[in-house]
Amino acid sequence: MSFTNLKGTFDTVISKGGADVLRNADTFCEGLRQEGINDVDVRTVGLLLEACPSVLTTVRDAANGSVNLTNAEAESLVNTAVQETNLNTSAVRRILSDLFHAAGVSFPDEIPETAFSFRTSTGGRKALIKPLTMGVPDPEFAATLQPVPEEYASMVSEDEDAEVSVSSLDTNDVDALTILAANGDAKACYLMGMHLYENGADADKDKARIYFERAAELGYGPAYGALADYEISGKRQNMRKAAVYLRHPGSLSKPDGSRWRDNAARVFAYWDTNQRRFIPTLILAVVLLVLSIYCFSVSTVFGLIAALVSAVCIVMAVLIRFRFQYVSYSWIYLGFAVSWVLMILAIF
Repeated sequence: MSFTNLKGTFDTVISKGGADVLRNADTFCEGLRQEGINDVDVRTVGLLLEACPSVLTTVRDAANGSVNLTNAEAESLVNTAVQETNLNTSAVRRILSDLFHAAGVSFPDEIPETAFSFRTSTGGRKALIKPLTMGVPDPEFAATLQPVPEEYASMVSEDEDAEVSVSSLDTNDVDALTILAANGDAKACYLMGMHLYENGADADKDKARIYFERAAELGYGPAYGALADYEISGKRQNMRKAAVYLRHPGSLSKPDGSRWRDNAARVFAYWDTNQRRFIPTLILAVVLLVLSIYCFSVSTVFGLIAALVSAVCIVMAVLIRFRFQYVSYSWIYLGFAVSWVLMILAIF
């Protein structure tokens, strides 16, 4: 796909035809043909618009000022189009971006990095996804790639748009997935990650994470759902990171993202439970603080330590409620136990 001067042609077609040219895919594609766009590009644009009728509707509404396209909505359109057409993510994003800009509507190139990052203890932000390397495998990703069979390598070297199509592959066709993933196909990266992830070995799951990260970098929404599952099911569960990944508008999109819907419910239930535990935990911590102050009059050392532990528990409960909503209360409960033991020692 060349997409030579596609934005300029979109500008011309829309300026000549106005809103009428955006009524349906056939009308718009006919306008492209009249402007001399090659047939391959016209068919590609037509495939995208026919598979996702909401694209032209959104363009018309946005151009009329009735819709303000948000980053989440833009990313959702990209992910829907990728899944419905199996086109390369970068190609879909390029077409949609040019189309919206031609209609006079801003189309975000990507979701802001801060949407998928979290604050560190020092107050700065740490990104969960590495910056996109523009299709060039970084050392960590390249190390996961298997040797490419000659028949696949020759196909790709002869034709950049190789006949190997990710739409006809599954997670068992490792050879084809490897070459497509190495050449920047987002869904192939996701499927390769699933092949490794479902084997069950920890080492394979770590490699799968790298593929999921690459698929996410390339804009394939369900890869964020897979990364969330990795954080939930890993040796060290991290609900906080999982919640950040699940914010992506395409993380649960059909068909691939559907398998991660239970995780979204699980993360929300975890958050909801933490919120409901706050008041009872805070009350218990205050009661322990009062009791430990009383014990201070009996035993200065044990009473003082118990009071300090109870005070720390109060602070931790407040921080979990208002800042670290996905942190477990287990350390607070351990602090309660320590405080009780110290008060018993103080009395006896």
